[in-house]
Amino acid sequence: MFDRRNTERKRQIMMQYMHDDTEFMDLECTPTTCEPLSNVDNEEDVVEENSGIEGYEENVVIEETLHTSSGEVVGTIYGKAGTTYFDCRVSAEHLERSEYVSVVHDDYGPVLCQVGTLVRKSNLTLEDANDADINKIDDVVSAHVDVIGYRDNRGLLMSPRTTFRAGSKVTRADQDLVKSILGLKINPKTDGYIGLLHGHGIPVALNINELIQRHACILAKTGGGKSYMSGDIIEELMKHNVTCMIIDPHGEYGAMRDAGTKGEILELMRKTDMRSFLPPTKKAIETLREEGELYSVTDLINVLKEDGGAKNAVLITELEYIDSMGIFAKRGNRIDELVENGKTTIINLKGVPPDIQQLIVKRLATFMFELRKKGSIPPMMFVVEEAHNYCPQAEHVMSSKPLATIASEGRKFGLGLMVISQRPAKIDKNVLSQCGTQIILKVTNPNDLKAITASIEGLTTGMSDDIQSMPIGMAMVVGAGIESPLLVEVRPRESRHGGAGVKILGDD
Repeated sequence: MFDRRNTERKRQIMMQYMHDDTEFMDLECTPTTCEPLSNVDNEEDVVEENSGIEGYEENVVIEETLHTSSGEVVGTIYGKAGTTYFDCRVSAEHLERSEYVSVVHDDYGPVLCQVGTLVRKSNLTLEDANDADINKIDDVVSAHVDVIGYRDNRGLLMSPRTTFRAGSKVTRADQDLVKSILGLKINPKTDGYIGLLHGHGIPVALNINELIQRHACILAKTGGGKSYMSGDIIEELMKHNVTCMIIDPHGEYGAMRDAGTKGEILELMRKTDMRSFLPPTKKAIETLREEGELYSVTDLINVLKEDGGAKNAVLITELEYIDSMGIFAKRGNRIDELVENGKTTIINLKGVPPDIQQLIVKRLATFMFELRKKGSIPPMMFVVEEAHNYCPQAEHVMSSKPLATIASEGRKFGLGLMVISQRPAKIDKNVLSQCGTQIILKVTNPNDLKAITASIEGLTTGMSDDIQSMPIGMAMVVGAGIESPLLVEVRPRESRHGGAGVKILGDD
């Protein structure tokens, strides 16, 4: 029987073994200081041997001493029993939904299962309900149990191919069986720790290579903890010296860095009727291109003045204003200069209009894909917050195609994609379906739930219910070495979280 009282103690024990010396990057795209990551071609490992997180082996030993399993009988199989589910009459005083149980199968030995739904039936009728003596009510609890599987002699997770026998005893799964069947073993060289298995306190980690090579998504409703969870994963990527770039539309990830200088938005350029500006601007640009040299905003203004200054007066005024702002440098930042081996770069787009954000994401995604194909930049993870704005399902925007290209082809070149969104139903299904690792926090919108259910294999009815009722700090995780969806108590962040909502009223 697991002990829920020790949850915080387990968290604290795990935290004693986490690195506390990781430096985080500046908001203005200043990269972190990390050791270089060895170059990787195609689908070879992204993470090679390095120190990882010290003390992982000790973590496992500690956790094993915190729990003991009695193999207590909790019920008996009755009625329908298939190869992927069975019904169980519950005899234990306490059994929870999503709890792990086991049954000894005639052909396959111990099989790990999970409680899906619980129902209590009684002989109390509607007419007698008001006057009933609770101590005299006869009732029985039944459970619908989903089968996870067993490990064959090759170590593969398999489902039974023959049914369970009615009358078989159902017991609480012991820790060793849970760890073995679910594959909960941590390799500190290649795995990133994300939290504890709910109800068991077993450390859960993601394989960094699979996380990058097969892409990932983090989905949750507003305030569900998706930015907090993504921060955990980014911390683990940084510990393993993985190169990252983060599209940060709300300026949330800057809180991960040490104190540094911040940029200041002076003023957003006012809206104008751009259509009237297009013909003369296009003509001026074509003129400058024919000359075959690099040109500036000043050159563009001069051409417009030469080509009838009066009729282009409004456009010239706007361009002169833009030129005075100094937002166009004589020498721009090269994309490959933003991506540094083993470092993390945050592209802070807070305050930038949506269409400009999409343009920036398009340019970055396009160039990174081409540069990675040539091997000009290291293998990396491209993290996109509010992904439904950059690759929406309902429409095609500037950034849709390059993100879809990375999702479908990036793994071949060591370019991983992590999409983060509060509206899964609004993300391009072609992108979401390519995410081999899914991390789901609380979601309640029916359309979003349908999108999630369609994208996750092995998601049971009970798990779908869990997604709607999960508390903050809990996540359902599958992929990156995790073969069956798990409920995970998310580990505490080591850096400051910048995604919390604004407090309107004080505590006083």
